[in-house]
Amino acid sequence: MINSVNELNYNYAYALILLAKENNDLENCLKIFDDFIYLLNQDDNILKYLESYFVKLKDKFRLIDELLLREKIEYFSSFLKLLIRKHLIKNIHHIYREFQELANKNLGVLAGIIYSTSPLKKEKIMEFEKVFSAKKRAKISFLNKVDPTLLGGIKVYLDGQIYDDTIKHQLDSLKNSLLS
Repeated sequence: MINSVNELNYNYAYALILLAKENNDLENCLKIFDDFIYLLNQDDNILKYLESYFVKLKDKFRLIDELLLREKIEYFSSFLKLLIRKHLIKNIHHIYREFQELANKNLGVLAGIIYSTSPLKKEKIMEFEKVFSAKKRAKISFLNKVDPTLLGGIKVYLDGQIYDDTIKHQLDSLKNSLLS
């Protein structure tokens, strides 16, 4: 079952990649998908509303249109509405990760993860992307994941390397040096 769900998520992500490429709009589609996921992460109620069986489809579709009003791409709006209609909007974060990975490969972008104790603002993520892009001499895209075990600070995973500037790491280092 897990493989079939993963495959389903991949297939939807791949279909969106094909639509974006067909429209010569992959980079813009990725940005709009990023923005949409950012909205969902800011307010859990949006996804709950879109997943609800008690809310009429037309009301869900109206919300999608309102959320995408500024950056309307018809095929992306239709894509989200299809996920809602098929009751797959609950998979949106998994589909997004698959889409992001495929889009980054197509665009030649290195993808990384920033682990933090709370969600980072978009501007902060962009600062990290700028710094690491200069360091790696490549375009970088980061996904922010919350890890409450860090205590404080951040940990960055990029291109097979870990950059750890967390309080937990600093305490572990101090502990090791005191025990040596």
